[in-house]
Amino acid sequence: MATGAMLGSHTSETSRAVVPSSRVSWQRFQPAGENFSAEVPSDGKQIRNSVPFGDQMIDVNYYMAHDGQAVYALMWTTGPFQGETDNAAIDATLSGLLKGVGAGYGSIGGKFSCEPHSNSDISMAGYAGREFDLRSCTIPAMSRAYTKVIGSQRQVYLGAVFYFGEDPNVTKFLGSFTVKSQSSKTRSSSKTSR
Repeated sequence: MATGAMLGSHTSETSRAVVPSSRVSWQRFQPAGENFSAEVPSDGKQIRNSVPFGDQMIDVNYYMAHDGQAVYALMWTTGPFQGETDNAAIDATLSGLLKGVGAGYGSIGGKFSCEPHSNSDISMAGYAGREFDLRSCTIPAMSRAYTKVIGSQRQVYLGAVFYFGEDPNVTKFLGSFTVKSQSSKTRSSSKTSR
């Protein structure tokens, strides 16, 4: 699934949202019917977009929040499996995120560059997973992505944090962003909850 192309339209909001703020409370975030959860700042914004994918529309969901000088982003979607490998799906998703952040950063006059320094396998619960060290980017970041094919559909979950200074919440967020085995709920809708 070409998830990467879907991220650009809203991840530019992430780079514009980076403003110093006072500390906020955190909560466990797990959208209804999805197989991931993460600890996130509770003052975030949730967005759902229907985007064209071949001859159909699919929902792409985002949750974005900031705490201090860090921006936290989650993205999740389910779409048709087209034979791509798990690694290709994860790479395309991360590439789309970075292109979107770059476009947002560029819209305020900055030049964004980013190459993953390293990645490690964090697969769990039947999901392929990778964690990326993006600390050499213009805005330092860390990211995790998980994916799994279920029948003819691919689920993709991504979490990323962009930060301007060392912050223990970066590790807290990444460590809390995990997946579990497939839910027994029907995946026909993507209702979300906060």
